[in-house]
Amino acid sequence: MMMAMILRASFLRSEAWSKQHLSIPWRLNPQPQQLQEQQQQLIQYKLPLQAQSQAKSATKWLKKLLFVFVALMLLASIWLFHHIYQDTALRRKETLANMCDERARMLQDQFNVSLNHVHALAILVSTFHHGKYPSAMDQVIFFFDFF
Repeated sequence: MMMAMILRASFLRSEAWSKQHLSIPWRLNPQPQQLQEQQQQLIQYKLPLQAQSQAKSATKWLKKLLFVFVALMLLASIWLFHHIYQDTALRRKETLANMCDERARMLQDQFNVSLNHVHALAILVSTFHHGKYPSAMDQVIFFFDFF
């Protein structure tokens, strides 16, 4: 008896729910026209739900796709930065080495020029000073002092 009442109550509740939410009349043997109306009403009822669920799933996929895209772009930019940085660092090392070599050549040339000047002065000193009494340099100074 109790079970029959529960079944009847659940049947009435489901019937009331379907009438309230679906606005479809409950009949055991619907006519073809009524069947089409019921199908149209079901389509109208389920369509927004399906569109809403599709929109939610599309939004989820778009969020995942956006996250993957951002992650890939982040990795690509890090790789590109590293690659360009390595190339730039290599070029800077080569440029610095070339600059050091050039500076060493300039200093070598400057040293050779200075050495040539010292040799020229030594030749002048030996030519005009050594073995002369009074030295030729002193004679020139005496000559200018005389006037």
